Amino acid sequence: MRGKTTLLCDGPSSYPARKEIMMDTRLNEVILHIDEGLDEDALHRLEDGIRQDAGVVSVGHNPEKPHILMVVYDSDSTHASSLLHSFKERGLHAQVVGM
Repeated sequence: MRGKTTLLCDGPSSYPARKEIMMDTRLNEVILHIDEGLDEDALHRLEDGIRQDAGVVSVGHNPEKPHILMVVYDSDSTHASSLLHSFKERGLHAQVVGM
């Protein structure tokens, strides 16, 4: 998504100042299903590793649905197919289930 983002900054008064900036990135999200059953520690290690991949902005999962991960990425730097490939390089079987 390209567009303006409004940030709240502390101003000299008691009211926060508003500052608008233009984001120069295209953020997308992809939902991936992992076939393997990973425990919380393994999921956190996986998330830490995925965060290091080029273009990845954020990675997370819901502990109640450990097979599902959401990855937010900059589509100017990477693609969903590259993210899926990185799971396979880590020895995991995963599929894109939503974008």
